Amino acid sequence: MRRLPIALTVMAAVLGVPATAAGDETLARISHPGPVSTFDGRVLWSEYDPVAKAYFLTQRFDTTTARLPVRPRGVPFDVDVGRNLGNDTVAAYSRCRREPRGRDPRTGSALTQMPQWSTGRGCDLYLLNLRTNVETRIRGASSRGASEFLPAVWRNRIVFARVYERRRGIAGDRAHLYFRRLTRDRASRRLPEGPRGRARFCSGRPQRCRRLVEPGPTTIDLTGRVLGFGWDSTEDVGPTSAVYMEKLRASRIVRRLLARGYSGEIQAEELLGPQIDTAGRMVWIRSLFGDSTRSRVERYTIQNGRRDVASLQPVAGEIYVRTIVGSAVERSTPLYLASGLFPVTEPCSPQSPCLVEPGCSDVQPCELRTATALQFTRTGPFRR
Repeated sequence: MRRLPIALTVMAAVLGVPATAAGDETLARISHPGPVSTFDGRVLWSEYDPVAKAYFLTQRFDTTTARLPVRPRGVPFDVDVGRNLGNDTVAAYSRCRREPRGRDPRTGSALTQMPQWSTGRGCDLYLLNLRTNVETRIRGASSRGASEFLPAVWRNRIVFARVYERRRGIAGDRAHLYFRRLTRDRASRRLPEGPRGRARFCSGRPQRCRRLVEPGPTTIDLTGRVLGFGWDSTEDVGPTSAVYMEKLRASRIVRRLLARGYSGEIQAEELLGPQIDTAGRMVWIRSLFGDSTRSRVERYTIQNGRRDVASLQPVAGEIYVRTIVGSAVERSTPLYLASGLFPVTEPCSPQSPCLVEPGCSDVQPCELRTATALQFTRTGPFRR
């Protein structure tokens, strides 16, 4: 199975698609993937315009879908929707002098096709008030000597990733996580991160080996003092994907590894879009491709440590579950992006390999669906 990069959370510009099965409703079909974020009844995503060859930040609110009045980008917006101190809904994202590149296939699973955000240069953070449509640069978090990306804002707090692009070698490519208050002129606070890449890749004659930089953060979400983020790395076992939770306390940061996945040549596994729902649970999708495509929605209750899991089921007219390439959470309902390219011979095996790989295209668009027919079962005890 060839390695293909991941689409995290995505949406389309076309809405009002009829339901595909009882419980799971198709909200949209898309041909160009990019992150999507939902909060307070608003859904934001990046709509690709083939004429302009650019991505426009687009919002669906109630029954109205429209482009927001901000400049487009050459890559999808790394948008996250939250709330400011004035109780307005806001969208946080980055803008770059040089847009991020695609991920190196050696550092991703067969599911990853998002930009590698840490490769952008000259990136600063911006905030769009969705009530007034006023865009402002976040001065305290944006810096001249580094690039910032993947911001998440809640009230007067912001969490974001930063790359010190002027440093030499790997140090200038690795992402770090930071937290700061928007209402105080203090230095940003460094947060614990995921594992650094340890795998070495060798090529050429004479053979030369070097360590590739891990992809790092893939998604960041913040509610109150609780932070959730996805982190991809390249360890000795191959590409890994993990979900972490951190509690932002005044004296110390409490970090917990919630889940981890591994990818190989036969089975790819990616943990997609960890977000905090309105019931106080961290929710993500464990997406599978290869030997199995039966992806699962996993939840972790922040207050008591309860764990639940539910398997996605095939919709009407489909024998197998399509591979999931993106996810989000609207209030407490998971949304999942089902791949538009799926082999009719799945599950795959070495004897019966996958005919195509997951993704979105004009001919076979992906479908964003609501996962309302899930049957959750408890998989972990309450934490005492």
